[in-house]
Amino acid sequence: MSTHTLLNKPTKAYILRLSNNELSVEYARHTAESCDKIGLAWEYFEGYDHIDIKTLVEKSNLGIKNFDAKMTVGAASASFSHYKIWEKIRDNKETAIILEHDAVMLWPVDLEIPDNTIVNLGYKVNEIDKYD
Repeated sequence: MSTHTLLNKPTKAYILRLSNNELSVEYARHTAESCDKIGLAWEYFEGYDHIDIKTLVEKSNLGIKNFDAKMTVGAASASFSHYKIWEKIRDNKETAIILEHDAVMLWPVDLEIPDNTIVNLGYKVNEIDKYD
């Protein structure tokens, strides 16, 4: 059995948005424009919106038995939305970037990501023009 790890460059971004939330749609449009500027293909992904953790666990078919029932609906929805995007990336056998609706891509992503690895590309900053 080989222990060789495959390295792949991201070829696409999934932009997590809530289509019934006007601000999320506006933010996501700016995120898409930033992807266009750097030549990165992108696709909107409709996230869960304010669904309680119990319902999300039931919908997921993950067999989760224990979970924090006090998790806010916003946090639960965001977490499960990310999970569904990871699932899509896995099913499509692709290397992709997940962007929140308010993310901005400043430069092309020129790195190779090992299979089965999650990489954090950056952090929230107040002045994106000063991000290094």
